[in-house]
Amino acid sequence: MSNRNDSRQQALENANVLFGEETLKNAIKNRENNVIFDDPQKHTIIFPSLMDSEQELKLDIKMNHKIGENSINDSIKMIRKYSIVDDYKNVFTELNNAEQYLLKFIAYFKSVQKLQLIRQFRTFFNDDAGKNLDKLLKNLVVDGLIQRWSYYNSVINQNCDVYTLTGNGFRFLKVMYNESYFYHPNTYFLKGHNMDHLRFWETVDIYQSLITFPAVKGISTWFNGDDAHRIKVSPLQAAIQVSDNVDNIIRFVFYPTLQNDSDNFYKEVINQWNGFVDGGNEMEKPINNLPKGQTILAFYTATYKTAVRYTKELSLNEFNYPVVFMVGAGVKEYGIGKAFMSPRYDVSDQNSVDPNNWLEYIDFSNILK
Repeated sequence: MSNRNDSRQQALENANVLFGEETLKNAIKNRENNVIFDDPQKHTIIFPSLMDSEQELKLDIKMNHKIGENSINDSIKMIRKYSIVDDYKNVFTELNNAEQYLLKFIAYFKSVQKLQLIRQFRTFFNDDAGKNLDKLLKNLVVDGLIQRWSYYNSVINQNCDVYTLTGNGFRFLKVMYNESYFYHPNTYFLKGHNMDHLRFWETVDIYQSLITFPAVKGISTWFNGDDAHRIKVSPLQAAIQVSDNVDNIIRFVFYPTLQNDSDNFYKEVINQWNGFVDGGNEMEKPINNLPKGQTILAFYTATYKTAVRYTKELSLNEFNYPVVFMVGAGVKEYGIGKAFMSPRYDVSDQNSVDPNNWLEYIDFSNILK
């Protein structure tokens, strides 16, 4: 049995549950030390996923097989091979808590940029995650459980590393944790699915922008309705206390969107959601293990322009239940408390492209307390 314990081992002893109550408390405790917020007073943040429409279309991400300074051939030779289920059990006993945490985090969020991993470790463990994180990632790559990818980021003019599960990582989690709803990496090679990386980065950005606030009362990462009414899978759900009233809990069921998406997928989301909440008559149905409260359908959009487009094309101002947008550009400019908007019911000009004509701000400043 190999020994990979490092200085974080003790800090991670109780960190195996990614979204439990103790994990939330730990994030809040380390809030002052995290580096997520560009302006801590305004709670503005620059999202690694934030791209303009042209950058989305040009996203070119490829598997990166090199390990350190080794050649591709030597790097591939270093990666562990698996023949039988017992091989997974042997590797499981070799993983330290930090590696297990990292593997699970990548699995739950499906595609994660290295910058987001650094932010995660600094937020939760008050730790300089640079050199040690590299070691953890290399160990998991050599174990054949995660895959490194790279893409060129035109904003910072350099290549950025991204991590997903491998096929063996997918099977490892199914065998060892009996969880099989993670994203199999082969899916990224299907037509049109390359940009799913970006959707998953958006999901991590939403999660990391909210997680350190005491107002957050619960987080989960997989929801597709109930047995009676299945809905398109939402990758992130958050229960947030939105006022001083401790009972005023809203559960946000998030769907990240891209600027170049067609609206067909989201039309189906709306139709299924309408059935799930019975046209607005059942807004407090259970959402995973989140606390009770009103449920809101929430779309994340990178820009106000995209939020306006979906409001118009999906006729969101005609529904009898609440729908909100979390706007990435708003988080960057105004902070989390002013990043949420809802469709206006009193649209004055159907031809206008002005966001203020179609959307109105929701004051969620209480969640910053």
